[in-house]
Amino acid sequence: MRKCFILAVLLLMLQLAACGITETQQHIVPDEPEPTPEPVLVYMAERKGIDSGLSVLEPVCASEDGFYLRSVEKSGEEIPEAVVREAKRKNREPYNDGRYDILTPKLWLLDEDGELTQLDAYTLPESAENTEGWRSWSCVPGFEAMREGKDDTLLSLEYNVISGNSAPPRRADMVIGKNYLEYHVLWILRTLSQTGEELESISLEGGREEALAALEKAAASPSETAAVSEVPFSWEKIGIDPQDVCSDIVKTAAGDYRFIIGRDGAEAVVTVKAALKEADKTALVLMTDNPSELLQDAVSAFNAGRDDVYITVAELDAAAEGLSADLFYLPLQTCLEMGRKGMLADLYPFLDADTELSRENYFANILASLEVNGALYSTCSGVSFRTVIGASSLVGDTAGWTYDELRDCWGSLGIGSDAFDAFTTCEDVMEACLAVDLGSFIDFDTGSCTFESDRFEKLLWFSGNFPREIDFDSHSRSDADSTDLRIRRGKQMLMEKQVYNFRDAVYCGYEYPERISFIGYPTLSGTGNAMSVSTLDTGMNFSMSASAELQEEAWAFLRTFFTEEFQEEIRFFPVNTAVFNRKMNEAMAVDYVLDAKGNITRDKAGEPVIRSIDTMYLSNYAQVSIFPLTENKAAKVVDLVSSTTKLVLDNADIVEVVMNSIRGYYTGSLSLTEAASAAQHAVTEYISY
Repeated sequence: MRKCFILAVLLLMLQLAACGITETQQHIVPDEPEPTPEPVLVYMAERKGIDSGLSVLEPVCASEDGFYLRSVEKSGEEIPEAVVREAKRKNREPYNDGRYDILTPKLWLLDEDGELTQLDAYTLPESAENTEGWRSWSCVPGFEAMREGKDDTLLSLEYNVISGNSAPPRRADMVIGKNYLEYHVLWILRTLSQTGEELESISLEGGREEALAALEKAAASPSETAAVSEVPFSWEKIGIDPQDVCSDIVKTAAGDYRFIIGRDGAEAVVTVKAALKEADKTALVLMTDNPSELLQDAVSAFNAGRDDVYITVAELDAAAEGLSADLFYLPLQTCLEMGRKGMLADLYPFLDADTELSRENYFANILASLEVNGALYSTCSGVSFRTVIGASSLVGDTAGWTYDELRDCWGSLGIGSDAFDAFTTCEDVMEACLAVDLGSFIDFDTGSCTFESDRFEKLLWFSGNFPREIDFDSHSRSDADSTDLRIRRGKQMLMEKQVYNFRDAVYCGYEYPERISFIGYPTLSGTGNAMSVSTLDTGMNFSMSASAELQEEAWAFLRTFFTEEFQEEIRFFPVNTAVFNRKMNEAMAVDYVLDAKGNITRDKAGEPVIRSIDTMYLSNYAQVSIFPLTENKAAKVVDLVSSTTKLVLDNADIVEVVMNSIRGYYTGSLSLTEAASAAQHAVTEYISY
C-alpha cells in the first residue's frame, strides 16, 4: 500500500544525518589528489502563458527569435439576402450558425515571454481568376507550411483550390461521358517580410510533395531542434507531459530548450534553462511524490531570485538511495505523521521572527487544526470545505447537528422524502460521516481507536436508516429524480457540497428557493464541516526537515506561501484574513439595473434592483437568477471558514478497512455490537501494522 511505502521511507529518513548536497561531498583518498567533480546541470522550466483571446493558435514555424503561429479569426459575416429577407419577415435577426462567417487568417510571432506580435501586413495570396469562364467557379485559399527564409524573410507555402464546371454553354456541344467537373490545387511559394508583407510569389508545378521539396530547398538553415526523446532533461522533473508539446523543440544559442505546449493549440511557451551548479551555490533538496507543474513553477521562481542557494526536486523514493531532504512537498496527513515522529521543523518560530509576517494575520482555527502538540509543521495558503447544505428554515442557521437531530428534521418533511439524493445508500452515508468524523474514533497521536463503543454503534444505527441499495425500478434517473427539482418539491432535504472559493459560495444553493445554511454532516460532537488545507495542489503542503542545516534559506522559500501576494492568486479561500476580506468584498459588489435615463431602477418596495450576474437552469428549464454574495450568506461563509476545525485527510484506506468489517450489519448477519467489535479489531490490526 502507498501508506506503508511512505512510512517505510519516513523511517529510513530518520536514520539519515545529511541535510543536503554540495559540490564537495565525496570521499578523499589519502595521498591521492582529490578528483575534479563533474559539472552538474540543473534544468528549470519557465512557463509563459499565452493570454490572447484568440481562437486556436497553430504553431507553424520555429526560430531562434520565437515561434510563428497562425490563427483564423472571424472578420465579418456574409449572410445571403434571402436569409436576411426571411428574418425580417419574421421580425427577428438573421440566424447565423457560423456558415456565413467571413474567416481571415492571421500570422503572429510569439517571443520567449509569451508576448504575441501580429504580422499585420499579411494577407491571403491573390485568388486565381476564372479565365476559362467556368460555371460554379470557386477559389478557396489554404495554408500548408512555413520556414525561415534567407535575409530575415519568411517562406510560406500556400495554395488555391479551384473548382467549377467547365462544360460548354450548349448541351449539344458536350462530349458524352466526359467529366466537366474541374478540381485543381495550385501551389504558391511566397516570400514574406518580418511584417508579413509579400515580397515575392512563385507558382509551383506538381503536387504537394514537389511543393514541400521546393520550400525546403529555398529555406535557410533551420534552427537547431531536438526530438522529445533526445532532450537531456527529465520531462517528469520539470513537470511537463511531453504529449503536450505542440511545436518543434528549439535549442537556442544560449543552450536553452524552447517549445510550445497545448492540447488544442498553443497555450504557453516554455523555456528550459540549464544552470551550472556552482561551487558557491548550495542545493536545497525538496522531496515529493508529486512533481506537479505548480510545484515546478514555484521552485523556478525561487531559484531565479537567489544567488546563494537553489532548490532541486527529487522523487520521494530517492531516500532509499541515501539522499536526504531539506524540504518536503507531501499530502497533509503525511506531514502530520512526520511531525509526530519529530522529523520536521516547527514553523512557528520562523513565522514569529519574520518582520513582515505574523500568525495573527491568519485564521486561528486553521493554524490550530494543523498543529501537532502546539507546533506547526506545514505551510497553508488556502482552504476548501466539504459540507452539507439545507434550507435555513428547516435545519437552522447554526452549523452542526447530531444524528438524532437530522432524523427529526428529515421526519418533519413527511413520508416519501429523503435526506439526501435519490441514489444515496447506507454505505454512502457511513463513508461520508467517517471521512469528517474519523478523529472521533481514532487517536492518531497514540495510534489507538475506540470503535467498540456506544458512540460508534450510534453512527452505525444512523447509517442503517438509509437504503441498502438503489431501487432503480422506482428511480429511473428522469427529471423527477434530479436533485434540484426534488428539493423544490419537498422530496429532498440536503445536498452534499465541496466549496472551494467565493465563486462557489455565490452559486451554492441555487437549487433552494430560500436561504441556505452550511449545516454539515451529523457528527458525535461539534460541526460536521471539514476542510482541506492546501498550499499549491489540493491536500499538498510544504514542510522543512528538522535536520536541515540551511533552515533560514529553506524558510525563505516557505514564507512565500504565507504572503498576501501569493494568496491573492490561489483558487481556494485564502488563509490570510486581509486577503479573505478583500475577496469577500469583491464577491459582494453589486451593480444596479438602470432605466433608459440612467437612473437606478427600484422595485415596488422602493429598493434598488440589483443586476444578476448569471442565470442557472433547473432540470425543468426554469430559470434561476444568480446575484452577488448577500450579507446573510457572507456571514455564513465567514462562520464556515472561521469555526471549522476538522480536517479532510487521506484516510481512504482506513475507511475501507472499517467498511469491509461492518457490511454484515447492513445485510443482517452482524448485530450492532458485533459490527462495532469487528471494526475495532480490523482497524487496530491495520494501524499497528
